[in-house]
Amino acid sequence: MARHQTDVIFDQLIQLKEWVTEKFGNEIQNRKLSEKLAEDILKQTNIKINYLTLMRVFGLIKSGSMPSTLTLDTLVMYCGFNDWHSYINRPLFSSSTNQKPLYLWDHLLKKAEPITNISLSGIINKSGLNF
Repeated sequence: MARHQTDVIFDQLIQLKEWVTEKFGNEIQNRKLSEKLAEDILKQTNIKINYLTLMRVFGLIKSGSMPSTLTLDTLVMYCGFNDWHSYINRPLFSSSTNQKPLYLWDHLLKKAEPITNISLSGIINKSGLNF
């Protein structure tokens, strides 16, 4: 069954929120962290974004709609991309330096490491060998 475009955009938004959180170094859980993230985004991109907007994006305040294009552009710029359009249309493995492919690899490595460790532990336990 084919995926709808809104599903793909939603998945990309989830990934973007993970990247923003990773770059910021804290999970956005309250107003204070939202304000600090807004300050960091302003420092990094020279674009002001309201902390309430960030609270809506990160699900701390209910929102009945997707973030605006301006909000999405600002968040992807914070992560090193040019704009939302280039972010969603990027090749998965870009060699462009301004799209930070190494950041993608670091992100994937951090996600894969716990799974790898669990798998490796299972193999060691089943083998019966002392490691």
